[in-house]
Amino acid sequence: IPAVSFYVDDVYYTGIDMPLFDIERIEVLKGPQGTLYGRNSQAGVVNIITKKPQRQDSAKFGVEYSSFNTIKTDLSINKIINDSTIIRSAIVYHKTDGYFANKFNNSDTTGKETSRNFRLLLDKTINDRLKLVLGLDLEDMKSPNFAQFAPYDSDNLREDVDVDALGKAYKKAKGANLNLKYDNEDIKIVSITSLRDEKFRMENDIDFTPIDLIYLGLSKDVRSISEEIRFISNNKNLDWIAGLFFLHEDSKGGINRWMNFANMGMGVPGGTLDQKSDLKTIGVAAFGEISKKSNDIKMTFGLRYDVERKEIDYKQVGSGNTMMLAMMGYPDIIGKKDETFYALLPKVSFIYEKYETFLPFLTISKGFKSGGFNSVENIGTPFDQEFTTNYEIGVKILPLSNFKIDMSIYYIDWEDMQVEILTSSGAAVIKNASSATSKGVELKAVYTPLSGFNIYIGASYTDAKYDSYYDGAKDYSGKRGSF
Repeated sequence: IPAVSFYVDDVYYTGIDMPLFDIERIEVLKGPQGTLYGRNSQAGVVNIITKKPQRQDSAKFGVEYSSFNTIKTDLSINKIINDSTIIRSAIVYHKTDGYFANKFNNSDTTGKETSRNFRLLLDKTINDRLKLVLGLDLEDMKSPNFAQFAPYDSDNLREDVDVDALGKAYKKAKGANLNLKYDNEDIKIVSITSLRDEKFRMENDIDFTPIDLIYLGLSKDVRSISEEIRFISNNKNLDWIAGLFFLHEDSKGGINRWMNFANMGMGVPGGTLDQKSDLKTIGVAAFGEISKKSNDIKMTFGLRYDVERKEIDYKQVGSGNTMMLAMMGYPDIIGKKDETFYALLPKVSFIYEKYETFLPFLTISKGFKSGGFNSVENIGTPFDQEFTTNYEIGVKILPLSNFKIDMSIYYIDWEDMQVEILTSSGAAVIKNASSATSKGVELKAVYTPLSGFNIYIGASYTDAKYDSYYDGAKDYSGKRGSF
């Protein structure tokens, strides 16, 4: 589960393995954003804003060609239909024979891939106060043969791939979203409705050798529907936003592993381990944030309440040498579990705005990462949601009109931190550490000697460790983690 939330035009995406095309800008909100964005936004939010329909007919076409028979073409068209309707469409086609070559079968097209991506936006003005934007997107990616791993100390990464079986992968995704905006003198109402359907398959020779040892297949199908309604103040003296959020998500995952025990030197036949899970999530939330300036101090208070119910059906079944699989810790298992998670996320911040060139600030906020269930190692076992309490104090300084300095000190207190633990099979199981802390300092400076030319300088220091973490008989308290 990520600690950074990804959005495209304010629609939540489960991952960001999408091509970026016809993009207007990318917004990065640093630090916890739990009040307005909820779960899985402890480290921040990345919001990708695509180009919207404009009141001017236009078209753009581009072609790129590069090594390994790599071709990319893109086309975008902006068309005014009438005074109230504009359409913008964009399509990208990408094809490559792949960078790698495989010694085993003399394949020079290892990594071959084709992808097609399409987006359509319809902008419709109903009247002076009501406007809608309807968006549709499609993605189709196929990679019929790949094996993109060579020894780390290889002299030629391209030609030192040597596997007995080439992998394959494909992804199909489609989505629709409707953005409605109603705006009058006192209040703005925004409704964002989204439907998404993504299917992903991958197979790969994960022993990375010309010997038949381990072959892995992965699958994931995600269907989701979400609705968010925001009420935004148009009052210049008091800024506030309030809203409701609903999510229904059905995520089906599968892992299939063939293990050739004979070629591993065990002297017994091989076996196949098949693990499947169906995770259904229903989430609802209410949120609000209000800002007011008094005596040169801008105060912001926010609160969000999240309820999330997860239900999983899981199955772990072996075939072939099932006795050996059971001895390795993979017996046949079929089960069903459910958990409900709750989160109350407050936020408070203060900015001293008496001087335009010197802006000190203080922020205290709470974030959380959703809990869930393990679907590979220890299949079906739950792990709890994690919470962070975040303290940040800093200052923004503008000593010159073309020079800006940002400095901040932060302290993060973790509760029930989710930790990925690698097992002997190479997979990971998620468990909760009782508590952890992370503290540090960050410095960033931006200098603009010429219009459109920026020089960035940055430095940071982080000190992170587990305060209390016991995994069975092992004590990791006081140890440093990768967080």
